[in-house]
Amino acid sequence: MKCGEENPAEATLCSRCTWPFSVDAWHKTTIKLRKVTIDTSCINAKGRNADLNRLERLAEAGKLLIQRADVMLEELDSIERVAKAHNTEPHPEPWLLGITGRSELGMTTHLGGPDLSDPLRDILFPSTKRLSPNQERDVEHLRSHVSTGGDVFVSLNTRDFIARGKQAALSGLGIWVFTPGTLVSLLDELYGWKHADA
Repeated sequence: MKCGEENPAEATLCSRCTWPFSVDAWHKTTIKLRKVTIDTSCINAKGRNADLNRLERLAEAGKLLIQRADVMLEELDSIERVAKAHNTEPHPEPWLLGITGRSELGMTTHLGGPDLSDPLRDILFPSTKRLSPNQERDVEHLRSHVSTGGDVFVSLNTRDFIARGKQAALSGLGIWVFTPGTLVSLLDELYGWKHADA
């Protein structure tokens, strides 16, 4: 997904950019997991989720970059959660070839990744003919994550993003979705951050 190179089905890493296609391949890639997109379910306004607290401390220490999709702001209702979301860095706006109104192409410009809206709909909601507004927003969260070059998408909403083979199907597209706890464990394994608690 990072470079868009076609890979054989049996490959565990992209032959060009080393993007991992299996959890074990994160131990072999040259890519450092850094850009984390959080789902609306992960707005930890009251600080009650220990794993999300840990991810936030790692971000404060500069080890991770936590971002959110703009669509998140449409889903929040409590004042505390809205404030927390506004304090979470939004995805950068990607530069897209042939689209006017974008900023000029430069050294800090992010080139937009592929638009996977249709495959994401098919994976997240395979038996739904007409998506509800909430389901459309779930698709948009992941679409924005991919188009802005995120490494990992984190959600507590296992039903819509992880369960019933969805996590495996998304990883087949090169999209990694984890719960906060699973991501914390993976980061500890990969980088030995367990005792360096930011």
